[in-house]
Formats: sequence, C-alpha cells, structure tokens
Amino acid sequence: SYLDLQKNEIQKMNAALQTREQQLLEAQEIGQVGSFDWDLVGDQSSITPQISKIFGMQNPGSLAGFLNNVHPEDRKKVNDAIEKALVTGDYECEYRYLIGNDAKIIFSRGKVLFENEKPRRMIGTATDVTERHETIRKLVHANNELSRTNEELESFNFIASHDLQEPLRKIQVYSNRILESGLAQLPETLKD
Repeated sequence: SYLDLQKNEIQKMNAALQTREQQLLEAQEIGQVGSFDWDLVGDQSSITPQISKIFGMQNPGSLAGFLNNVHPEDRKKVNDAIEKALVTGDYECEYRYLIGNDAKIIFSRGKVLFENEKPRRMIGTATDVTERHETIRKLVHANNELSRTNEELESFNFIASHDLQEPLRKIQVYSNRILESGLAQLPETLKD
C-alpha cells in the first residue's frame, strides 16, 4: 500500500543518511579534522569524535570551559578571533591548547550563522597541526645549521686559498729561475 511505500522510502533515506554520516566521520578521521557546531545562544556545542580526539574531551561544555584549556598567552587571540567572527561571520585562528602538561597547536576555522542579523551558531573545523609545526621547526633548525656550515666552509676556503697563494708563488718564482738560467745543464730526470 501507499503507507508501506512511504515507510520503505523513509527507511532507504535513513539508511543513506547513516551511510553518509559514517563516511563523513571516516573522512574526518583520515584527514585528522574534526567539526563542531556551537550554539551561541545556549553556549553549548556538539562535536564529532575527531574533535574529542584532538581536544582530549568527551563533552565540550561552554566557551569559558574551552578557553580554560587554551594556553594563557593565546586566550586573547582566540577571544579576538571569535569577536571578529561574530561581526564578519568568518572565524579563523591558530592557538595552543593545553591537555595536562602537553600543548597542542590547533588550527580552527568556522562560519557564524545569523538569524535576524544576530549571531546564533558557529560551525567549523579544527585540526591538530602540532606535528606540522614541529617539522617546520626542525627544518628551520637544519637550515640554520646548514647556513652556519656554509659560512664556515666559505671562511675555510678563503683562508686555504690565501695560505696556499704564497707557497705557490714561491714555487713559480724558483721554477722560472731554473727555466731561465740552467735548464740545459740539468739532467733529463730533473728537467721532467
């Protein structure tokens, strides 16, 4: 009957939605990107499992609770980025987030959704970029070491070149004297 067809269609749509939801969660895990939906009016968030993994939390709680774990030196930066987003609609910030004694570097981006020109929700993503920053730090250190080594080599080359010029000049002067004054009188082995 008609109701059975509708139920069957609803079941198919629900199954398709569950499949898509699972694919989205798997993609977030693979890309190491989590997403959040922050209700600005109620000051509560819903988060994906990847956000829980990144931030080491199960329940996101309020903004104040979140900011308690932002590195103290970065709290103003995060607050300023949020305040700007509440006006412009675009949120983007990189900050350190404390989990126990460890700090992760987080890059977060989002959009503010407005209702009657008032900010109501912020949806966005967060990525742990700590490893990337560590790699960059190591590359900068290696580049600095390479530059220092190159400077030392240039200095050595200059000194070696300068120090070898005088002995080579003397060899050339004495060779020329021999060639000019007595080459004919020398035995063949000495000429060579």
